[in-house]
Amino acid sequence: MLDGEAFSQTFDAEQDAWDWLAAMRELGTQARKAPETLATFGAKWLDRRELSGGVRHVKKERSVWRHHVLKSEISTMPIKAIRRKHVAAFVSAMQEREAVSPIKTREGVRYRPLGRTVGRQTVVHALRLVRTCLDAAADQGLRESNPATGVRVPRGQPAAPVWTFLTEEEIASVLTVEFPRNDLRRRAVYATAIFTGLRMSELWHLRWERVRLEGTRPLVEVRAPIKSARAVRDVPLLPPAIKALREWRDRGGIRRATGLVWPREDGGVHDDTFTDGWFDHPYRKDGKLRARPGACTRAGIERDVRFHDLRHTFCSHLAQGSWGRVWTMREICDVAGHSSISVTMRYAHLSPGGVHAAAAQMRAVWEEG
Repeated sequence: MLDGEAFSQTFDAEQDAWDWLAAMRELGTQARKAPETLATFGAKWLDRRELSGGVRHVKKERSVWRHHVLKSEISTMPIKAIRRKHVAAFVSAMQEREAVSPIKTREGVRYRPLGRTVGRQTVVHALRLVRTCLDAAADQGLRESNPATGVRVPRGQPAAPVWTFLTEEEIASVLTVEFPRNDLRRRAVYATAIFTGLRMSELWHLRWERVRLEGTRPLVEVRAPIKSARAVRDVPLLPPAIKALREWRDRGGIRRATGLVWPREDGGVHDDTFTDGWFDHPYRKDGKLRARPGACTRAGIERDVRFHDLRHTFCSHLAQGSWGRVWTMREICDVAGHSSISVTMRYAHLSPGGVHAAAAQMRAVWEEG
């Protein structure tokens, strides 16, 4: 027993066992002497929050904590040494940091710069996590008060949203790209993302039980994971998505009816960094850094298009009426599962029946009169 915790281990020689026991005791002594930092306390605090079961979006909290809090200088500071100025400096550093997008590769997760700074909402979320964590530390007597209380994220000029969408020609190029492996699956993934507008997490959690390809109302049921109450919805399937999903479902002469639509090799769910070959894959050969082209490069797209922009592609073409009639902003809001109509209004300028077109018609009438 070491510090109330039981350990068990067997060894080929008695001396190896005594050496191991001495090392374990030394580690325990060092742990007791080492001051509790924000990083070490935060790891245990996040575990308790998850085990409590009463906190929603713990996975999102862990992501923000890992990508922003743990990469800051404040994370290595002892809990007792953190002052208000340190929290304020953490906020300032986050606001100046360049935003990046995680991409999962065989070598691990790498990050692509997005050409803009971290959004204010992300800074607010990270500050809220730090404040709540330090509240818990104060409750446990690790410090007398919370230095993050009263620290706010300054309101500056909001950055213009960085997003784009594929043209119809680019969509056709993406859907005809050939890959040396997993060709059918990747084209099914891209077609479904483009013609349903599902979020990445919704794609990877999609199950065959929630897919209806036959009948007069083909659709996919979005039930998990839920970003907001409006994310629960039925998304009608357009013909390109039906064709791609049907080919993927019936491959090898076997019709799938249950399970994940796009599982990992071990049968699990892909995480939100997985893009299924959308970006170039870096690797080293003969000591040189090379890149295996992804779908974006193979399709001849030179612009910086993220996998998430496939969702913007869906909404943009609905607003433009590219695949039939023009959809209203409310209809797009409902099918995309946006939290509010204000989120959908980013596509209003694309609609030929939008406010700009109406104003142009009024100007024409005004000039004629």
